[in-house]
Amino acid sequence: MDEVTAALDRLVAAGTLTPDQADAVRHELGRVSRPAPPPSDDRDSSWTTVLAEVAGYVGAAFVFAAAIVLAAPRWGDLPPATQAITLGVSALLLAAAAGWVAAGTPGGWTVHPGVSGPRRRLVGALVLVAGAMATSTTATLTDGPRQEGLTVLTALAVWGAGYVACRGILLHVATAAAATWAVFAVADWSTSEPDATLVGLLTAALGVGWGLLALRGLLDERRLGLAAAGAIVFVGAEEVVVDGGAERGLGYVLLLGLAVAGLAGYAVLRDVVLLVVGAAALAVVVPQAVTDYSNGALGAAGALLFSGLTIVGAAVLGLRLRERSPHLTP
Repeated sequence: MDEVTAALDRLVAAGTLTPDQADAVRHELGRVSRPAPPPSDDRDSSWTTVLAEVAGYVGAAFVFAAAIVLAAPRWGDLPPATQAITLGVSALLLAAAAGWVAAGTPGGWTVHPGVSGPRRRLVGALVLVAGAMATSTTATLTDGPRQEGLTVLTALAVWGAGYVACRGILLHVATAAAATWAVFAVADWSTSEPDATLVGLLTAALGVGWGLLALRGLLDERRLGLAAAGAIVFVGAEEVVVDGGAERGLGYVLLLGLAVAGLAGYAVLRDVVLLVVGAAALAVVVPQAVTDYSNGALGAAGALLFSGLTIVGAAVLGLRLRERSPHLTP
């Protein structure tokens, strides 16, 4: 399969196949190389399954709403141990419910579904709320500078483990957000005055790694993974620009690199998400850098002019790249 994957990547790079077509071939080859599982819940759209999904959403929402209500002023009158037990038991019950739903999947649970269905969406939602309750439990049991770091690491552990066992959009986004937050939280934990440049670079490195995981197919939602990677790198670059002081120029280099990587990646892989990432980064970096280094001398009108010209230029560049693709309609 490694040789087949490499061949498909070469065909995508050459423009012979689109990324979606290559993913479809990989999926079919994977089905041929292993026994086809019995029909699963992911293809079950019966009203009973949908009703169970809706009921699960409502129940999880009620549990989360109850936690918010409990956080009212009188919540502070309860001992920390009682608070932690209340939140922790709720998290465990939601996680157990998610496991019970997964265990009842006809034909057995599959990590990589290919097609998302009601049961998988419900499991993802339950794990998402369970992670939120678990983070509240950690926040109740801790205090001081370690509190935020331990809280976000709890969220990352629960949602990350959930995504490993249940691929889906909800847990993908939650895990990416928690991983990004963890970089900042751990930096605040380790020192009272974290180096904004170092934090930004680490965040950008996380984004690059996320994008590589998506390109390698280790993240099932490839396009979402690429979009998340672009957003993470953008957050890291902006951290350097805003709080990096004299080193803010490095942040602009990161933003420009993100724009170039997105546009060049689109030229090679023909994935429209990369085009959006590149054009958006380009539309931000030029007017922001010009306004910054001119010390505002251009005024609001000048900033708007550069912003407009950059956006138009990014749109024209994106259109030209799109016209050169044999697989996309201009």
